[in-house]
Amino acid sequence: MKVSYYCDNCRSFINQTEIEEVNLHSFMNGSLTQEKWKDIINYNDQDGLLLYSLCVSCVNKIGAPPEE
Repeated sequence: MKVSYYCDNCRSFINQTEIEEVNLHSFMNGSLTQEKWKDIINYNDQDGLLLYSLCVSCVNKIGAPPEE
């Protein structure tokens, strides 16, 4: 399955990879609510699984989160 990564802030393409198998239920068993899940994980036939994160440029603009 194709996995495509896009920036959630500027919507730029980050990377794409192929994986043999993905268990979507394992993602859902984490701390993501269904609403957040829909914000960062989608699917379409052309790009496969779409994961939204932040690109390096946006991380640098926004700044790193404070260390805990």
